[in-house]
Amino acid sequence: YRSNNPNLTQEVDAAINDINTFAPVADRSRINVIVSEYNSIDWGTGWSNENNTGHALANFQMFGDMIIKPKLTAACMWNTRWIDNSDNPQYIFDALDGDGNLNAIGKAMAIWGKNLLASMVSASTSNNNYVKSYATYDENEKNRR
Repeated sequence: YRSNNPNLTQEVDAAINDINTFAPVADRSRINVIVSEYNSIDWGTGWSNENNTGHALANFQMFGDMIIKPKLTAACMWNTRWIDNSDNPQYIFDALDGDGNLNAIGKAMAIWGKNLLASMVSASTSNNNYVKSYATYDENEKNRR
């Protein structure tokens, strides 16, 4: 993740493209995408599956990259806490440990929860695609984060 610039929304992009390509024209504007499960697990291609800052940053970016998509209705991270959480408190999927405390992934996602306002706005003018930035704004409250 740190030495690459992956597209973390390629499945979302493909679903949106398919809606725009294959759905009846009259229905395209009403059909949206829901991401039912996402997380930063690597599935054995070289990045150890640890609930750490690196995976937390990847999840943070993945969510940020998804919510700027106008046809995305919802995104659900997999998961809050898995069944063997008490035996494996730092499991890659878990936002919470066995006692309900935030793991690294949960801490990064809490930033979105505490700061996300009504609209996403452009935050970067850099050509450096390795550094991701996000900004959120609420016209009614005149707030920016």
